[in-house]
Amino acid sequence: AADIAAMAEALTRSWNQWRESLALRFGPVAHGLIAYREVAPDAATDAEIADWMRTRFTKANAVLYLTGKPPPTLKLNLRAGRRHRVPAPRPIDYISYPAAFPHSTEGTIAVSMVYRRSYAIAVALQIADARLHQHLRHQAGSSYAVDHRIEYLDRNHAHALLWADCVPSEVVDGRNTMIGVLEELALRGPTEAELAFHVDAARRWAHDLTETGGNVYNAAHHHLLGREPHSQWDALAAVERLTGDEVANALRGALRSTLLLLPDETPIPGGRFTPYPMEPRRIPRGRSFRPAADGDVQEDVRLVVGAEGVAVGGPDWKQAVLYDDCIGIRRWDDGTRELWSSDGFRIFVDP
Repeated sequence: AADIAAMAEALTRSWNQWRESLALRFGPVAHGLIAYREVAPDAATDAEIADWMRTRFTKANAVLYLTGKPPPTLKLNLRAGRRHRVPAPRPIDYISYPAAFPHSTEGTIAVSMVYRRSYAIAVALQIADARLHQHLRHQAGSSYAVDHRIEYLDRNHAHALLWADCVPSEVVDGRNTMIGVLEELALRGPTEAELAFHVDAARRWAHDLTETGGNVYNAAHHHLLGREPHSQWDALAAVERLTGDEVANALRGALRSTLLLLPDETPIPGGRFTPYPMEPRRIPRGRSFRPAADGDVQEDVRLVVGAEGVAVGGPDWKQAVLYDDCIGIRRWDDGTRELWSSDGFRIFVDP
């Protein structure tokens, strides 16, 4: 029971960091929206919802996958429609990678990467996962769960999160171990035994009939992403051809996009990591307003409203939304407004 509870807690933390990493990279746009509350349906009319269904629930946007021959009476009563392509990733353009965000989930260390899809990087992540499991759980005894997750962003790119739980006293050592394992693998590549192990695992997977449902699903998923589906035999052949240098090179490329997620106030490692920016790159000028005397906002906070946008902040913090970069506004009948920028900053204005 204790093991199940620990695993459940670790999965909850990793899911929070999965959403957090996408939000930090993309803001409340396209792939980053998973981290934000879905507010559009609150204001959508019945006609708008029906129109969305008519344009999306179509044959052009659907794939039916089966593990057997379709029955002769099968019929899909869908309109023909047109294909709606997966949106291209739109990363926040002023973040310098590799970056570190030392304000993440307590008790977990994670590395987020965005990279060009390949079998080499998939194998690299599996080997890094296995090495970290050995180091952190079996040798150091500082982590219970080590795992990774991959999700495709479009036909050519993917996002991966590699994480490990840890107690507060082991955060810095766990951070250094995770970075060290990844850098060592990117520098020297896998051992011959590690490559052979993954080739053997790929052969077992390719011949395992219980994987048929997952393989068919993956083919359907690739089709919707606009990517030519690969069979398990194609994947096996690609893994069998891999060299250690190819695995190392793929990981080196991915590490250039590293976003290191650390518990609150954990020191950022020295060297190439830059702190994740906590303030917008531009602060608009304009008329400054004090908080109302009977409000619950601190006296030193100021709201600035100008021709280019709005900002709010105190002596040591600032947030801003430029009108040209505003991607959403929530409105209330009493005049309250909430503005969102594409890089995730939010301004709440209560007149």
